[in-house]
Amino acid sequence: MHSSSTPTDSAAGVAAFTPSSNGLPAAEQNKVVTLGQQPAPSKAMATPTLPPRNAARASGSGSSVSKAAGSSSSDAAATPAASSNGSSSNRGPMLVRPNSSGKLTAGNAGAAAGPRGMPALPARAAGSAGPASSSGPVVGVIDPEESEATQKLRANVHSIRVRLIRAASRLGYAHDNGLVKQVLYRLYLAEKLKEPFRKGARRPDAAWLAAKEAAQLEKAEGPHTSLSLNVKILVIGLRGTGKTQLIRSLLAMGGSSSSSSSSSSAASLPLDAFAGATKRVEVSQGQVLGITLTLIDTPGLTASAAGAAANAAVLRKLRKAFQQHEPDLVLYVDRFDQPSRAGGEVPVLQAVTNACGPHIWLNTIVALTHAGAMPPASGQGSLSWDAYSQQRSQLLQLIIRSASGDARLMNPIAFAESHPGCRRNAQGQAVIPSGMAWQQHMLVLVMSAKLLADAEAALQMTPDAAGAGGQTIPDTCCNTKKSTV
Repeated sequence: MHSSSTPTDSAAGVAAFTPSSNGLPAAEQNKVVTLGQQPAPSKAMATPTLPPRNAARASGSGSSVSKAAGSSSSDAAATPAASSNGSSSNRGPMLVRPNSSGKLTAGNAGAAAGPRGMPALPARAAGSAGPASSSGPVVGVIDPEESEATQKLRANVHSIRVRLIRAASRLGYAHDNGLVKQVLYRLYLAEKLKEPFRKGARRPDAAWLAAKEAAQLEKAEGPHTSLSLNVKILVIGLRGTGKTQLIRSLLAMGGSSSSSSSSSSAASLPLDAFAGATKRVEVSQGQVLGITLTLIDTPGLTASAAGAAANAAVLRKLRKAFQQHEPDLVLYVDRFDQPSRAGGEVPVLQAVTNACGPHIWLNTIVALTHAGAMPPASGQGSLSWDAYSQQRSQLLQLIIRSASGDARLMNPIAFAESHPGCRRNAQGQAVIPSGMAWQQHMLVLVMSAKLLADAEAALQMTPDAAGAGGQTIPDTCCNTKKSTV
């Protein structure tokens, strides 16, 4: 598929999703500022400016160039990073943003504000000249000078942006949130690599336009209308990890659910801890804030040599469900508080790889249940929750890489606590010890992964699908393995 979450070793990659007080992973807190951010100038250093090409142009540009310090913080999500010395060599495409009077004015991506909570980039001087494209016509989402196929592509990507922002806002994530900005940036990269923007035209900030349209639609239609967003999730994992309870906790956010494998709507009933493990594949569906969730529950696997025969039967059911339902993504469930000894999951996950193919891990989110529990004590003493969650996440990443045979994978990590006594915040949302509302965070991950997959499919379906020349696009919400468009 690439919490709020943060990147790892690439600008758009996503690392283990260890939450922190602001909803971003603590393990990668310092790396999220690499998208369009440079250190703020010292008091002794003058703000860098671009020399005007001629006096006439310099004098006439002061009213048309907007300062980045007053622009929306969402601009950085849709622009490449600026050069660290303030030069114009790596400035992004000319963007168009609203000024105080509501009119669109030109501004440069390289001067956009950094992610929330981080220092902003130096503002360009009002009299500095912009790149040559500043003199071109202002175009909207659709450029009439482009081909019909390109216009259709841009409209599709814009629709995905709007749905992303609407879904995220319903879950409490603003469009300038770190995770949402990364997904928007991934969409920008994918669109730009597939269909480079026409030179000589000033383009509006696509994220700002999508946020404006999303706000208008939410006001007109309300926060519970359907977003035409259907996500199908295959839930797998070891026995006793809480897969079924996790499914019910997610569907409970919508207030109703149904089960296609049972006439009693089992997903809406409280779970009996003594009822025994899931014996068959069960499909449950529900609406959560306009998002349709279809969750496919599967029998648990056993991480021991004695369970090889039972695992063989489960794997047959798992392979059949994977092929029959064709899920958008996979949710691998493990316990936060009880890791298997000596990597006992490796043989089991290797068997999953053999049964369903290594591609099953490309669109997988890891969910650690019982995340409200205290970290288990070790010979070195007790770890803090943050330190243990980071350690547990890294261990699972290594196990999945080993089982899949792909050392480049970096699957998102989400945390869950489905116990009825889970601590809640002032809004009544279930929170884990880091203070993060885990249900909302997990759903943001899920719907982001789905929309990124939709965008990639749209890009591949358009004519000249190989137009990017085999270039690679870093995945934002699923894993850091490169996806070729």
